[in-house]
This record gives sequence, C-alpha cells and structure tokens, in this order.
Amino acid sequence: MDLFGDHTIHRRSRHVPRLRTLHPLKWESYLAETSSVQRVDILLSPLLATPFNAARAAVKCVDAARCGAAGLYSDRPPYRGFVRPDVDGLLLSDDQQQWLEAISDLVTKPHLRIALAHAGRERLLNLTKKECFWPSRPVVESCTFTS
Repeated sequence: MDLFGDHTIHRRSRHVPRLRTLHPLKWESYLAETSSVQRVDILLSPLLATPFNAARAAVKCVDAARCGAAGLYSDRPPYRGFVRPDVDGLLLSDDQQQWLEAISDLVTKPHLRIALAHAGRERLLNLTKKECFWPSRPVVESCTFTS
C-alpha cells in the first residue's frame, strides 16, 4: 500500500507492514510513479476542512479512474457536488469508523468495488465541458481523457 505524506506521516506509519510512504512529488514524477502501478483497488482521498482544500479541483477522481480504483472521498468540496455518491465514488464524513467500514465493505464485496471503479472511469471518459472538475465554478476550456 502506498501513502503520500511528509516525514511526520512516515514516522507515524513506518511500523505498518507493506506500507510505503512516498513524499510529495513533482507532477511528472507523480505521473511516472502512478503509471507504473499495475492496479489500484481503492484510492482514499481524505481532506481536512481548510480554505486551501476547498479550492482544490476533484483531480483525485482522475487518479482513481486512471488507476482503475474505487474512490473514497471526503464529503466536502471539491468532491461534494462532483462525485455521485454510491455511483462513481463514496463520500465520507471525518469519522474514522465510517472510513474503516467503507474500506472493509469494498475489500469484502469486490462487486461493489468494481462497480464504483467502472462507473468512475466511465464518468471521467465521458465528461462534458460543463462538468470538468469544478461543477460550481466557470467552465474549464477543455477536458481530454484517453482510455
């Protein structure tokens, strides 16, 4: 399992078996690192409630689709309003137990995990200009995804 985080995250999680902590990467390095991944089953995107995070785009949805993963996202912007809950991703509160239960459900019920991943990928491959990443913001000029 890969976890992106700083040195503090690494120190806190280094005892977890089969967990690799990756430090923040430049975009090109991130694409190369994640493109080499054979398959990702579940992508987690928790976000703290900060003005910076609220201004983000829903790009982790693209990562999930690119990697063939079911996406679990914080139930706040940028995901609230973009992710269709229980269709192409799961929107979760800040409750740790809710995240654990959602992960457990997707691990033990592969048909749900596969359905979310498939719907997420199909959604991104068929985005219209109006939907591109910022549903409540001005239209992005173009979106192009390859399958």
